[in-house]
Amino acid sequence: MDDFQLFSSLRYDPALLQIPGSSLSHAGWNWANSSPLYMLDYHRDRMLSAATHWGWTAAVEALEGDAGLERLGNYIVSSIGDSTRAPLRVRVAITKQGALSVVSSPVPETTPANLFPARLPPPGETQSSGPEEGFNEGIPSKTPEYEILVDASRTARSEYTHFKTTLRAAYDGARQRAQIGLPDLKEVLIVSEDGAVMEGSITTPYFWREGRWVTPAVSSAYSREKGSGGQNGTSRRWALGRFVKSAEAELPDQCSSNKTQGHRRRGDHPGRLTGRGRRVLAEQRCEGVLLWEDQAQLISSERTAGCSLVVPSCCGCPARAGNRRRCRGVGAIRVA
Repeated sequence: MDDFQLFSSLRYDPALLQIPGSSLSHAGWNWANSSPLYMLDYHRDRMLSAATHWGWTAAVEALEGDAGLERLGNYIVSSIGDSTRAPLRVRVAITKQGALSVVSSPVPETTPANLFPARLPPPGETQSSGPEEGFNEGIPSKTPEYEILVDASRTARSEYTHFKTTLRAAYDGARQRAQIGLPDLKEVLIVSEDGAVMEGSITTPYFWREGRWVTPAVSSAYSREKGSGGQNGTSRRWALGRFVKSAEAELPDQCSSNKTQGHRRRGDHPGRLTGRGRRVLAEQRCEGVLLWEDQAQLISSERTAGCSLVVPSCCGCPARAGNRRRCRGVGAIRVA
């Protein structure tokens, strides 16, 4: 199956040129380098990792080292045109032969706090509810709010879920089953065959649990056993180095009207989704979800006041596929 390309989607934004020398020293590469490209180093790294995995020698040579990073950045900017002042979503792809291509489209403007948050606020906290002056500096906005659904089908982990390629059938299929169109403020969580949340169809999800944000585990190299089977997104990598923990398992949809049945995947203490268990794992309860797009910004808020996760189907849950009932279970993932 060689008829595919590797790609990454990132943000082009001239406002990023103001980051170097600013107070946002935690911004990483964009603070140390004057560039309109958001986290370019991490985007290059994910493409290089995939090219190395498949043994694409020409692509590796085009991307590796400081020269490869500079070459990639120059190619993207020259393809867009340095006169472009509006922010763009940029999809940069590379072939097995090392040929690059770029496709871009408009994205909304946003604030530095949404691109490089100083911290991720816990559920229920707003920008105006901080305990002291200056506490909310660098805190991302909690809008827009997305409706989060769980895919009704299971997805087999593979090289094409671990790495980002143009073979997107698993993700496109999940969005079609959830009836999500391009303008919809909705996201669907991809779930593995053993019941683990792998990732969102276009985002990295973060779950609030036991006083901290956790995100699905991803193995450093492709593995059929380790990690969730999803991708190591660029914003995920950035957040892990600052204020997010990697989780081993997270419950996607195991709930009922009054109790949690079975086990969850993706928490600090792994548990498999069996559909037969009866032990309530309240200590693994997830109380909030945030979504983050690699090419744009933190895009979704959360709240703990009531469960509003739409569960298309699950074992022992009254929320069946098609009726789109709101899940009210004790163990439900609580989202805005």
